[in-house]
Amino acid sequence: MARSTSASTTSATPTETFSDLMSKFMTHSPLSDLTWKQKDTPAEYSLDATLYASQQVMGPVKRGDELTDYKLEKHTAQVFPDFYYQFIRNFSKRSCINAAYCDRDLIAFKAAFEGPENDIRRVMASVKSDFADAFKNALGASFDDEYESAFFDRTYVETQFVKRLIELKEWPEFGIRQNVVTDEALSGNVKPYVWFLKAFNFTDTEIWMLVYPLLINGCLSRKDKITFKKKMEICQNKDGTLLDNINEFIDYLVLKKLFVKANQAQVPTTGYVSKENNPDPSKTLSDGNSKVRRDSDGEEELPLEENSNA
Repeated sequence: MARSTSASTTSATPTETFSDLMSKFMTHSPLSDLTWKQKDTPAEYSLDATLYASQQVMGPVKRGDELTDYKLEKHTAQVFPDFYYQFIRNFSKRSCINAAYCDRDLIAFKAAFEGPENDIRRVMASVKSDFADAFKNALGASFDDEYESAFFDRTYVETQFVKRLIELKEWPEFGIRQNVVTDEALSGNVKPYVWFLKAFNFTDTEIWMLVYPLLINGCLSRKDKITFKKKMEICQNKDGTLLDNINEFIDYLVLKKLFVKANQAQVPTTGYVSKENNPDPSKTLSDGNSKVRRDSDGEEELPLEENSNA
């Protein structure tokens, strides 16, 4: 039976923001400046509503067109921040319209447009529909019956759906997902782990402290320790994205033979099963990687100020 999609599913004060709701998923003391705080000021650029209204903002969502490493299921509600961080980042990369929609609150998003009101409304309706279709496509089968008729635009996801997930969340799932992304990091692919930690509001300094132990193979000589420390400090203090700086550090360690990538992790038995090893990916989660893949291949980062350090 489909669940009603018009009423709140948990007790919440009228002033609770999306950041307030997301803080309930955090496993450590959340900071006041949450990753999930949206900008409420107009974008630094303007968007031509008439131009975008005359063309399709984003291509239609296809079944195999994944924006997340895994489909979210009810029993994995605890990792919603990781799932949604991936979704927002990848959806935003499809167009500047998508990026503005994800980066700003709706009032500021509308203020970014120039043009006739009808064109602005048409573009806003189009991107909302694209977002809703893509988000529903990213959910697993366990949500099908309950949310058959739901329209998953950002407002619904961030005010109603997230409250349902708070009811469903079970904190051990954080550790299960962390084990998966840690194994990926040991193989030299730190992107899933970095994004996971960013999603749960770890600071850049905390992320460095959690990642670097994974890059130490066995004992280091005194000379190697000095080399390791100096290069890490250089990369920590460089301009550029956190992910690029960590990858540069890994490249250096590999070059100096201080880090040897682990063999590809075995398929875990905890529910995060690789898509290619599972005939029905809608019923399981996946780490999204069938082989080691580095993020230093020039992947475009978000053109957004607040997200430029991830």
